[in-house]
Amino acid sequence: MFINGKFLLLWLASIFAGLSISIYILVEQWYVVKTLDLKASLGVVMMATTIPRVLLMAVGGVLADRLKRSNIIFVSFLIRGLLTGCMAFFVFINQLDLWILLIFALLFGALDALFWPARDSILPLIVKREQLTRANSFMQTTKQLSVILGPVLGSILLSTISYKGVFTTIAILLVLGSLIIAKIKEQQSKKEKTFSFWQELKDGIVYVRRSTLLSTIMLIFIVVNFLFIGPLMMGIPLIVDEKIHGSALDLSYLQSSFAGGMLLGALAIGTLNPQKKRGMIAILVIGIEGFILGLLSQVNETW
Repeated sequence: MFINGKFLLLWLASIFAGLSISIYILVEQWYVVKTLDLKASLGVVMMATTIPRVLLMAVGGVLADRLKRSNIIFVSFLIRGLLTGCMAFFVFINQLDLWILLIFALLFGALDALFWPARDSILPLIVKREQLTRANSFMQTTKQLSVILGPVLGSILLSTISYKGVFTTIAILLVLGSLIIAKIKEQQSKKEKTFSFWQELKDGIVYVRRSTLLSTIMLIFIVVNFLFIGPLMMGIPLIVDEKIHGSALDLSYLQSSFAGGMLLGALAIGTLNPQKKRGMIAILVIGIEGFILGLLSQVNETW
């Protein structure tokens, strides 16, 4: 697997993708809270970044199933690089206000949604079948590590250079990612090129609705994200600014610790591999999450 040139290129591009999105989210949040001083608008900006990523994942899956995955990844990288380069320019001319930031957030989130389905679906085409499980595990672990390291790297850059410099750095990472992906040659999908995009998207939705298990899992996913992940992600920057009176580095510590906890949880559940009462375990974990979220309101120190 590690002597596979295409896999190594995809792995390196994935590192750039993970770092760029995690740095972008940190800088975006801190810019709204500290520079624009629009704390009440933080949720709107985060929704503009996140909702397109969630809603368009299904669209990205349909496109990845029919078009060249490498082309989708390349376009996602390149256009996001150009967008963040434009953001650096708007910061330079002091014109990056809330409405412009919202437009960039929407576009960035939408393009990021196209990247991950294409990245995941191209993997079986470039590694052998017997190596696919290991390759997937390696990619997912790398993604989590980049999400952990990204905020710390972003806060260090933010404390040493300006917002303009950080957005430029993100743009460079994304453009480098596009150049790397351009070196991966992929065979055209064997499926027919003529297809109904909307019909395939509809078929996927109908399939999920007919599956009680999938529908239940998606409903739980929506509830947990709406009532837990959303308030947590919006609350962390506000806690750092208003209660801890910290810096961007403190914000990165909290965001990285959250990502690190997700990685540890994934490793724990993979090691324990519970076979019984999985639904009860999920309900118990959700309850604990709610209790801890309540305790978060009482924190006054970064640790």
